[in-house]
Amino acid sequence: MYGHKITNRDKISRNERRRSMSMAIILSIGSIVSMTCGAGNVLSLAAIKLGASEFYLGLFTFVSVAPFILSLFTMSTIETAGKIKVLLTWYSLAAVFTIPLLFMPLAASMWPAWAGLVLLAATNALRNGTTALGSTGWFPLLQDIVPKKYTARFFAKLRTSWQTANLICLIGSALILGSNP
Repeated sequence: MYGHKITNRDKISRNERRRSMSMAIILSIGSIVSMTCGAGNVLSLAAIKLGASEFYLGLFTFVSVAPFILSLFTMSTIETAGKIKVLLTWYSLAAVFTIPLLFMPLAASMWPAWAGLVLLAATNALRNGTTALGSTGWFPLLQDIVPKKYTARFFAKLRTSWQTANLICLIGSALILGSNP
């Protein structure tokens, strides 16, 4: 192939590329499970079980969606620091900010309802904010590992995986939350 520039994309072996694409799908499913169980509908149901008023439900909806505007702040950082560093830094912080959710049942049984709701809102805001800051590195990183001829198939498989994981999480959450979710 005369005149063909060898890029980093060409240097990656097929097995490494397949493994990278599989890991991207697995990690994105994990992210969807986390977002499904800790935000949106499931978070609202947990808040209702704690006795949340309309104010708190509106706050949870806002905290679930609004932080993704923060992704605008890390777009230029990707060019200087790199995609992987942005992803690892902010997603690691998001994992740390998820830990208080594990103690939520204990806090709900020991604290007044308003305190549990404030903890839930603060934890969700911090987690969603850091997730938003890290999410800007996802698709540029995927462009590095997915060959152009497989792009459509890969993203179709990725989206199907997301939707399947989301459906399973919602059904599982409904079963866990009881007879009247």
